[in-house]
Amino acid sequence: KVNLHGRQLKRRYLVIESDDWGSIRMPDLKTYKELLAMGIRVDKCPYNRFDTLASLDDLSELFSVLSSFKDYKGNTPVVTTNFNVANPDFRKMQLTDYTVYSYETFIDTLHKYYPTEDVWGFWRKGIAEGLVYPQFHGREHVNIKMWMQLLKENNKAVRAAAERNAFGLSYICSPLIQKPYLAALSTCTEVDVHTVGNIIKDGARIFSEIFEFNSRSFIAPMYTWDSALLPYFKDAGIRYMQGANIQKSYNCFDYSIRKFSHIFGSKSSNGIVYLNRNCSFEPSIYGMSYDIQSTISQISRAFYFNKPAVLSAHRLNFIGALNIKNRTNNLEKLSDLLKTV
Repeated sequence: KVNLHGRQLKRRYLVIESDDWGSIRMPDLKTYKELLAMGIRVDKCPYNRFDTLASLDDLSELFSVLSSFKDYKGNTPVVTTNFNVANPDFRKMQLTDYTVYSYETFIDTLHKYYPTEDVWGFWRKGIAEGLVYPQFHGREHVNIKMWMQLLKENNKAVRAAAERNAFGLSYICSPLIQKPYLAALSTCTEVDVHTVGNIIKDGARIFSEIFEFNSRSFIAPMYTWDSALLPYFKDAGIRYMQGANIQKSYNCFDYSIRKFSHIFGSKSSNGIVYLNRNCSFEPSIYGMSYDIQSTISQISRAFYFNKPAVLSAHRLNFIGALNIKNRTNNLEKLSDLLKTV
């Protein structure tokens, strides 16, 4: 269905879009084990089992796979790495007993996670070599209003994570988590729209300062955003919206999900172009049920309908800092996929 409508292209393109770079998830195995021992089922969530800030080894192994392939013009594959450019500054927040929100840039977070590794220098190398191309995924991957409210209410699961410099717990981790607080752009009131809109613009500013160019595209965390934010995206220089063919919007009173469909290549009311994903490379999310043939079939269908094959491939698939087999196995799958393509 996703390939039936919208703009067609005569040539075949494979676009690899990868979310969550720059954002923290599980700080380390010690934190993982402590939360699990407290009855918080982080083992049920693949993001909590596998995902953390990419280490130098993670980047080196990914870049090695990408650089081993060339197209007919001699170009390597390039991964669109969608970045959250900031994370909560837990040390400052702890000093206020979590009553005041503070953030730090992901560069500062990198130095805390890997003080002896020049991870940022390696990022710059990958960008210069054309292996990765950063785009904007938001300032943080957390809805500040919802998260701060949960901390104020002393939600035991959310508080336990914050005390260990983490925030990214999924619904499945605890029955205490009922709000979609990882959907950073969820809004309930006009005041929320203004607040979140200013966060988008601030994040775009940080992105520009870090990468020394402006991001032209955006992908909303959890594919969730309110259409009232469109003017803020435009003001931030966003011209293209990455995402699924479905835009999600949460009802902040009963937390139901409203869905709006967008056709590939169509435009919003203020001229922003929707670029939809129609393929998936997510072995870490689907686990043993993942079959690389399903991804190959999705790519074939996209080409059959004269659409680009736009591949969703979240960061957790390429991370070995918490579980080296996760990275090794998935990079082998990625290599097989690129060979087939």
